[in-house]
Amino acid sequence: MGDILKAQGDLTGAKAQYQSEFDIRRALVEQDAGDGGRQRDLSVCYMRLGDILKTQGDLTGAKAQYERGLEINEELVKRDPKNAIWGDDLFVVHVVLGDVAYAQGDLNSSKTEYQDALDVIQKVAGLQPRDTRWQRNIAAIHNRLGDVLKSLGDLNGAKVQYENGLQVIDKLAEQDPTDSGWQNDLFVSYDVLSYLLLLQGNLSEAKAQSLNGLAIIQKLAKQDPNNTDWQYNLWDIQECLADIYRAQKDFDNAFAEYQAAFDIAKKLARRDPGNSDWQHAVAVAHQKLGDVLVDRSELVSAKAEYQNALVILQGLVKKDPGNTDYQYHLAGVYKGLGAVERAQGDTMTAEENFRDSLDILAQLIQSHGEQSAWKADLDSVRELLADLKR
Repeated sequence: MGDILKAQGDLTGAKAQYQSEFDIRRALVEQDAGDGGRQRDLSVCYMRLGDILKTQGDLTGAKAQYERGLEINEELVKRDPKNAIWGDDLFVVHVVLGDVAYAQGDLNSSKTEYQDALDVIQKVAGLQPRDTRWQRNIAAIHNRLGDVLKSLGDLNGAKVQYENGLQVIDKLAEQDPTDSGWQNDLFVSYDVLSYLLLLQGNLSEAKAQSLNGLAIIQKLAKQDPNNTDWQYNLWDIQECLADIYRAQKDFDNAFAEYQAAFDIAKKLARRDPGNSDWQHAVAVAHQKLGDVLVDRSELVSAKAEYQNALVILQGLVKKDPGNTDYQYHLAGVYKGLGAVERAQGDTMTAEENFRDSLDILAQLIQSHGEQSAWKADLDSVRELLADLKR
């Protein structure tokens, strides 16, 4: 019943149901603490309560529930190290604890949890080497480790993790090229590696990996045009390819890819106007179009794109002020507007926008820790402000 209520969006009702089940499971464990099945059922209750709290934005409360589940799972695996199901449970709780730590800005703890998850799932895979579920989990956790290392500024370490993940999922995809899930996972590996190579300045290799990913997701999206996840992934990889063209100063191809990405985002947003992810995608597309229009010295058009992005992002931030992606892109839009206004000679308004950008980035770092991209943009905006005074 709790799962049904959760799916319907009734988190309060779902939480009450999960709490009732928890009370029952805890009483059963108290009757026979040596029963591994009962202990596992109790750990599942902790996980469900943690998931609800996480969805409600209570990361501290969610972490406490997950940690109680972790204690049980660690004990169960200690009892029977060859039980793959219990091992997988332990893997999952390390992953969600890593996700919570990442969301809280505790990147080092997130890295530790993800590494523990990798160690666990590799042992599980060793018990059942033919079970592709475990291999898929190994690829996924390599990508998560890559994400946190990238945020910590360790781009070489991130590259190793992404390449390890790609190697694992590539073997799975070769076994059955018709499995759309594995093909999508393969796309994700190409996608994250493309962005990483772009950050490292390896533009030719970034473009090659991006085109590999584009070919996969275009095929999937053509097979099922109504699959919004695949459409969203198509938007993402075209944004990445456009970023690469822009870094190569190929502004015309960059504009074409940004426009294609915008068209996808707009179509998704029309399907579901209340979906914040699609609205965010539209805002980012407007922002990126603004960036490349500045590169092409089309300042009036660039300003219009930034203003369109600004309206959407301000609404999203008002609805969900704790969302760091919304805040980060809002800072980017203020920075873009400031650059346009400076080029147009309106230094007073440019300074106001640069300061708005600076304030958001400083608050992000103060509240969530210093991520390399945030710090780089903060330094960039400070330099732009300093230039205005010279």
